[in-house]
Amino acid sequence: MLSNSLKLKPLGIIAQSDNLDKTAEYWSKFLRFKIDSQQKDYIIMSNGNIVVYVKSRETPVTPTKSGYVGLEHLALNSTDIETDIRYGETNELNLNTNSGSAYFNPKVWGKGTYYINFRDNAGAIIEFCQRLDQQGIDGSFFSGLSHIGIPSSCYENSISFYKKLGFSLKNEVRNYNPTEGNIYCAIMELDDTSLEIYEFVDFPEFYATSDSFFFGLLFNCDDLEATRDAIMDKFTLVTEIKQKNGVSFFQISAPDKVKIIITTLETSSNSIDDQS
Repeated sequence: MLSNSLKLKPLGIIAQSDNLDKTAEYWSKFLRFKIDSQQKDYIIMSNGNIVVYVKSRETPVTPTKSGYVGLEHLALNSTDIETDIRYGETNELNLNTNSGSAYFNPKVWGKGTYYINFRDNAGAIIEFCQRLDQQGIDGSFFSGLSHIGIPSSCYENSISFYKKLGFSLKNEVRNYNPTEGNIYCAIMELDDTSLEIYEFVDFPEFYATSDSFFFGLLFNCDDLEATRDAIMDKFTLVTEIKQKNGVSFFQISAPDKVKIIITTLETSSNSIDDQS
């Protein structure tokens, strides 16, 4: 783990789309995201405590239909899952539900969660997630980040990696169902960002990486050179410090081809990404 003076602060999740106008319209209309900045080659959107940086790409995202590893889904916090199901049905969001109701996971976050999911018009997997350990508000809609879902090809390696980034392990459970078999799952937190890291132990075919909408996590630090020097013996650098759109940053290697980009960016007024 990094020292307090070099602590990383999560800034958001990095994504990609072949049609930024279409993505901005969908996320603002159906997911209640505010468009903070829209340029020719990127858009920046926010909803409560989550910021999504979407860069332009030439071809459509083509994720696998079955499971894959890496950044798989973005879960928005629901305070009333039934209200969100009705909202999704009314807006024809093609919800994946349990025969019209929410799925229930009895172990995660203590009292369990109700959740549903769907794909947006660019292939992103979105989840509405209601945590039962938090007080809900009947009739209110989803808002802000619940968690970022990261299926892993090596559960222990992923946990070790994100601990070194500064995340703490908050909960660890073992689940089983006849369709997916045994599932190892960990909840990790840093500031107000939660990661759900999980492995389908009985299905190694889920371990292929995939072309996906989400592909990276962005972090802020106070001193870029000092942070890079401090973590060189803990992580593999993909790029040295470079500059784009007036912002300096570098990238480190993460499990399952997740891009980790570290910068001194403090606002959502610029976009950075790296093609490496």
